[in-house]
Amino acid sequence: MNFPWRLIRRNAILFAVLGLFALVIVYDWKSRSIGLQTEKFSRSKFASPDGKPLPICSTKYGKEPHVDFNTRDLYAEVQAGISPRNHTTFQKVKTDKLKVFVIPMTHVDPGWLHTFDKYSEDTNNILNNMLEFVPKNPKMRFIWCEMIFLERWFRELPEEKKNAVRKLIKTGQLELASGSWVMTDEANPFLPITVDNIVEGQQFVFKEFGVRPSTIWSNDPFGYSNAVPYLFTKTGIHQAVINRIHHGIKNKLQSLRAIPFTWKQFFDITKNSDMLTQVLPYTHYDVLNSCGPNSGVCCQFDFRRITDWHCGGEGAQEITDSNVKTKSADLVGQFEEMSKMYQSNVLMMMLGDDFRYDGIREWHQQHDNYVKLFDHINAKGNVEVRFGTFSDYFTTLKKFNEEHKVEPVALSGDFFPYSCALGDDWTGYFTTRPFYKRKERMLHALVRAADLLSSQATPYFEARTLREVNEMLTVARRNLSLFQHHDAITGTSKISVMRNYGELLHNASIQSAAVLEASFKAISESTFELYEVPVAYNASARKKLIKLDKSKKTSLRVFNSLPQRKLETVAVRVNSPNVKVVDAEGNPVRAQLNPFMVDGKGVSKDSYLLVFLIQLPRLSAVQVQLVYEELPESTVISQIEFPDVQNVSFYVEREFPRKFKSKGVKRNAIALKTKRIATTHNEKTGLLESIKTSAVESTRLVQKMMMYKQSRGGPYLIRSDSGSIEEFADLGFVFTVKGPLQQSIHVLSKFYAVHYVARDTDDTEGEQLHVRTYTDIRTFQNSEAIARFAIDSKTFSLFTDNVGLHMIKRDYFPDLPVGKNYYPMPSSLFVQDDKKRITVVSNVEHGCSGQKNGFEIMLDRTMSIDDGKGLGMDDSLLVDLIPVEIDFTIILEQVQSQLPEHYAYNTINAHNALQTLMYRPLVFISSENNAKSSSLATNAPSFPCDIQLLTVRPMSVGEDASEKLMILYRPGVECSASTDSACSKQDLTESVRAYLQELKINKVAKTNLNGLVVEENFKPLNFVEFSVDSMDFASYRLKH
Repeated sequence: MNFPWRLIRRNAILFAVLGLFALVIVYDWKSRSIGLQTEKFSRSKFASPDGKPLPICSTKYGKEPHVDFNTRDLYAEVQAGISPRNHTTFQKVKTDKLKVFVIPMTHVDPGWLHTFDKYSEDTNNILNNMLEFVPKNPKMRFIWCEMIFLERWFRELPEEKKNAVRKLIKTGQLELASGSWVMTDEANPFLPITVDNIVEGQQFVFKEFGVRPSTIWSNDPFGYSNAVPYLFTKTGIHQAVINRIHHGIKNKLQSLRAIPFTWKQFFDITKNSDMLTQVLPYTHYDVLNSCGPNSGVCCQFDFRRITDWHCGGEGAQEITDSNVKTKSADLVGQFEEMSKMYQSNVLMMMLGDDFRYDGIREWHQQHDNYVKLFDHINAKGNVEVRFGTFSDYFTTLKKFNEEHKVEPVALSGDFFPYSCALGDDWTGYFTTRPFYKRKERMLHALVRAADLLSSQATPYFEARTLREVNEMLTVARRNLSLFQHHDAITGTSKISVMRNYGELLHNASIQSAAVLEASFKAISESTFELYEVPVAYNASARKKLIKLDKSKKTSLRVFNSLPQRKLETVAVRVNSPNVKVVDAEGNPVRAQLNPFMVDGKGVSKDSYLLVFLIQLPRLSAVQVQLVYEELPESTVISQIEFPDVQNVSFYVEREFPRKFKSKGVKRNAIALKTKRIATTHNEKTGLLESIKTSAVESTRLVQKMMMYKQSRGGPYLIRSDSGSIEEFADLGFVFTVKGPLQQSIHVLSKFYAVHYVARDTDDTEGEQLHVRTYTDIRTFQNSEAIARFAIDSKTFSLFTDNVGLHMIKRDYFPDLPVGKNYYPMPSSLFVQDDKKRITVVSNVEHGCSGQKNGFEIMLDRTMSIDDGKGLGMDDSLLVDLIPVEIDFTIILEQVQSQLPEHYAYNTINAHNALQTLMYRPLVFISSENNAKSSSLATNAPSFPCDIQLLTVRPMSVGEDASEKLMILYRPGVECSASTDSACSKQDLTESVRAYLQELKINKVAKTNLNGLVVEENFKPLNFVEFSVDSMDFASYRLKH
């Protein structure tokens, strides 16, 4: 970057004649810019006059926007009969004419009963027929979602046909809805992955077709998060069509003419994040549930049924001169009945179903018969009907509202749980098949790290290598996005399809690991391999056994993908206690040897877990070496404590390596106690009973491992009885491990294992309790394993996260069935009374529920019956369980704030604990004696601790393969917690500039979330001020 500095120096000389004042300005500006490369960060512009950093927390809960309805209140009313309100029935505007848009569509699942590859054969047929039929029939319209199918088909087309598709989109005959790679589930995903799913699809759409979608089409997910539409608003979309909301809530809103509504965010009183939302009128998105209230009549207007299927009563018939009058009257009658539910005279009717239009005959059947109906109806004058798109519908609706001064109803909240028209509660899928859910989160961490590390390596890659790296990242990211599909991450596909998803996730992990290794190779000219990589699609990543050798050293490179400097725990498996950890300068690093646990089996008798603490700069790697040395002073062998009585009724490996010293203790002495945290445990089970920290007095948190038995649910549904729950009967093998760096308690039972770990440090993480669970219920039938926690407060509130965006309040109704009290927990929950908050964060999505005296988290489910939601009995039953480790962190804090009525934020410690859990340091290993020390280590400043770096990923739009998109996010923060002062602000502009200089970025442009709308033109890096508001994103395109 020589040019900017020469320019500054040249101008400084010229400005000198203007006087001392101008010189001071130039000097100050230059020193701030050049200072990015120095240690000049101990005092930021947020420091107080005495140099002490100001506390990070400045977020205040704003007033919730005024709404007519909140979904939590509606759920309590329609499901539990709590506090029924006298709602206003909104009046219908009387007009002379109905305007109806019949919208041809097909719903296509990238995996469910068949794999994505198999379904691609069907979607290729649909799209080929579309391209043959629609250009010849100018009245026809078509909606397409699921860009994953469109991309696979489109890339194989000759250029002439590609241009024909582009023309259809340009003329409005073909509308691409949502633009996301897949139609995501909205209960289980984690915010950064959802952003990637949107960005990946919308960049493809813009690159190939030059358009940006204007409407969300989400007809099939089993409930809806209000966070997902918020993310879409950040790409410019402010209108949506959804379907599967609680049937009672849908009926309630329809009875009041409260659909469509403006969906508002709790934290935004402006209209910036509003989403005008239409809900499909009846139980499904097929023709039978679209034209009006009488499905028997509507069935007659699904003209594919002339040849392929039948209706229960009178069937579909070809429209002729002899029946067009009668059939038109029947259809108009349904339109008129349906219109009574709405204030406006503008209607939409869906014309399609799953995998429709796969044969050219259906295109003719639907088009030709409807055109005859349209001509007859339109000639009468009281109804105007034609084929249309979502854009047609919303444009006409907005015009109607403006002309008649109709303000759509305002609504806030999410739509969980979802209950269908049969009264079934679709809440089991929050937990179903947790092994694959964990595999997805592990892949996300790898893809994100690969994006970040390859961005640092980009200046060192040859052009060909950079293209290959980008291609591997694209494949990995698209496989990850595919798994966000509402029958993938939910675990609700056939066993063979879930296996295929697992293989795709595994292959993406291998590709991500290859990118990470290639990036280190380019940067440091040394060969390192990722230490923990799963060996198969149905296996978790395991720690490789490092065999220490007197003749050579083993080099480890530890990469911190977080934008904050951290003191981190690193753990590797070694075959000998004779090991010393040394840093890059040869100084010994304190280490601790623990027993190595093999979940499902017990203690390893011939290996050790080597644990050491290391300071990791932000977005950087630090290198250490493992040296064979006889019992070095810097490595301490932990002490094992056994209760004097062990009630073990099953086989478990209990032989420890001989180097460990052990002693017996009373069973009531099972406990952890470090400088900052103390726990007590049940003397029979070894499970947690209470926590005390240096900031918070002893707090009851009694854990029980339990199971719902004789459940009648399936992959989708919970149909358990609250009276059928019982504790696991087998008491476990319990022991405590104590050392200078951390302490742990291990509970090994026949069907589960629980490991509690407390780090003995003086930072805020020293007040956190880390919990790892392993559940194996493969020998059970129709059962659901849970961890239940009882607290000492009788008046508390439960909140769960909303795909990681913020927390949302949940109610518990003891008189309702279990399934009706379950909510999604994508990453965290907390319970809070007027003094204390207990937060639990997890690296796997779960279902959870409140209880009278606490809460429970579901860990795994096994079902040998079908729940009647389409999967059937063949290759579909929930019996393909793969046990998996799941990590939690428990944070106990004092709080003083009064929470808003419906939502809340995590504390800064909970945010950071979740980031640490999701994005563990990545360890790389090399046996090369001459492995060069990493050049990534940096003393540059951390980002502000409330800033999350979602990604720095390649831009797929444009010709520059080195161009990147950086996305920052600043979550809302609960400011009244007792430990917030431990985290202080850094200057965002200085810290981001420093990081981008390391990436050798020269020019930056601010954009919207997907990088497609440049809000500010490209500027030299040092002229860009970086900022992110609370609960908002900031995206920037980066050029070298």
